[in-house]
Amino acid sequence: MNSSEHGDPRSHALYLHLVEVHKIYRRELTRLREEMAKLPTGSGISAFPRDMRLRDLRLNCMQFCDALRSHHSVEDGQMFPQLRQLSPAAGPIVDRLESEHRRIAELVSRLENTVTSLARDPSSIAVMAKELTELGDDLEAHLDNEENSLLEVLGSA
Repeated sequence: MNSSEHGDPRSHALYLHLVEVHKIYRRELTRLREEMAKLPTGSGISAFPRDMRLRDLRLNCMQFCDALRSHHSVEDGQMFPQLRQLSPAAGPIVDRLESEHRRIAELVSRLENTVTSLARDPSSIAVMAKELTELGDDLEAHLDNEENSLLEVLGSA
């Protein structure tokens, strides 16, 4: 898409910025998954409290969750209301994206709780892996959906 083909150049720039931000989240999600895969399993679990890789994973995971929450907060509080004003037809699309944000917020909270519990119970690493996978799968689907949906809305602006 280029601005001569689709609507307002400012809308096009907003869309391109959003895609770039989403690339960062995809890259960080991949990094978290790779870090998770490097952790020992089975009998190695007893060494987790002293394992710097676990400490780093916990910290990186919490930073990712915090950044994602902030990103969605900006979209919900600023970008989506502007889209509703820009195009009343965008209402159902924005409603769906806000619903996806609420689902992702629930997954983020669950993951954060599990990450916090790792300091006391290293055996919850399997739960963390499952929750990271679930959050990652939902987030990737959401990012794809948001980009496709907003291309449609911003392209017609």
